[in-house]
Amino acid sequence: MRLPATLSLRMRLLLAGTIAIVAAVAIAAFSLSFLFRQHVEGWVERQLNANLVELVSAIDRDSNGNLVIKTLPAEPRFGQPFSGMYWEIALPSGKTLRSRSLWDQELKLQPVPRENGGLIHVMVAGPKGEALYAVQRRVVLSERLGREPVIFAVAIDDSEVRRAVWDFSKALLPFLVIISGLLAAAAWVQVRVGLRPLERIQAALSQIRSGKGAKLGSDWPGEVQPLVGEIDSLLQAQEQRITKARARAADLAHGLKTPLQVMRAEARQLAGRGDAETAANLEELVTVMGRHVDRQMVRARLGEASGNAEADLAAGLQQVLGITKRSPEGVNIDWHVEVPQRLFVKIDPDDLVEALGNLLENASRHARGKIWVSARQQQGYVTISVRDDGPGIPGGSLEQLLQRGVRLDTSSTGAGLGLSIVQDITEAWDGELSLENRAGGFVARVILPAAQRAT
Repeated sequence: MRLPATLSLRMRLLLAGTIAIVAAVAIAAFSLSFLFRQHVEGWVERQLNANLVELVSAIDRDSNGNLVIKTLPAEPRFGQPFSGMYWEIALPSGKTLRSRSLWDQELKLQPVPRENGGLIHVMVAGPKGEALYAVQRRVVLSERLGREPVIFAVAIDDSEVRRAVWDFSKALLPFLVIISGLLAAAAWVQVRVGLRPLERIQAALSQIRSGKGAKLGSDWPGEVQPLVGEIDSLLQAQEQRITKARARAADLAHGLKTPLQVMRAEARQLAGRGDAETAANLEELVTVMGRHVDRQMVRARLGEASGNAEADLAAGLQQVLGITKRSPEGVNIDWHVEVPQRLFVKIDPDDLVEALGNLLENASRHARGKIWVSARQQQGYVTISVRDDGPGIPGGSLEQLLQRGVRLDTSSTGAGLGLSIVQDITEAWDGELSLENRAGGFVARVILPAAQRAT
């Protein structure tokens, strides 16, 4: 049987264990029933042999010289008609002596050879045609009785043996069911214990992904250690490649900073010489390129995020507000801030300042006159909301705002990277950015994990 490739290891092991348990219990049931039948047949054979010896010992001649059974066997069923136990003696004269249980019927006895002491075990037909298990013996009588060969037979209904085996099997069934349940429970426990290292690997990889660990280590069972070693090697190689890529991106960004500053200076000189249009165009290009450089520097820094970093939201917001309120767009804004003190989030302080700076810059650029900034903590997360009273964004364009380089307001300068940078930062710290149009304004929400500080 071919199992689906996506079937879990736990289900595979439990399925294999269940099949093995069912097969083992079935074999055990068959074997025990077979052994019990052998035991019953052995016991029945011994009883029939004892009855046969009793008959041989009881044969004698009466006063008329006829062979008779002077003392009937003690088994009461021999005296009950068609009871299922019978005896019969075939005399040399052709006449028979038989038990009362045969009534007026006779057994169809088989010829008894002289070999093996003249003893055979055969199946014969009973008085009602039923199958009988019979023991037949050819005995030569003593000299006193005439030294004549006589056939003795004792038989029992074979259905009684089968019934005893069936009753035993029925009585055995509940115990086999209980044993099967215990074995299934043991198999489940075995699978749970056996797969626990894989659960530990999953938890350790989750720690690595969140920045709280660097590798899986060596404290693993021998069967799992080769896999763990390969994963650690892969993680190390991947980290090295990522570090080199980030270093190249950072070097490239830093390398472009100086040429951009030179170009900005050239633009100012052009403006001073009266070529204002060319200077404005050049200034805008420098601004766009600068924002792209800033984005790459932010992305390179995010690669070094530590899982233990945390930032004071109120302190970071105060730092950003101090700059934004002095900007040309923010100086005339009526700011409403409701952020609790000592509210900490799991993010690098510089990344928090970068994200808040882009949010407040975007809001101040589009607000008519008011901006509301609030934060609240709930169920292990902190939600930061920045709402302005600007015209909002067309509904179908909300998703475009988070695409790299998309700028819906083409009348103003900028590279259209602010919100996408915020999205990069929040996702790097297991957070989320959502945008929403509200009646009379626009809302950007950043959700970040809350930091639990020891008190």
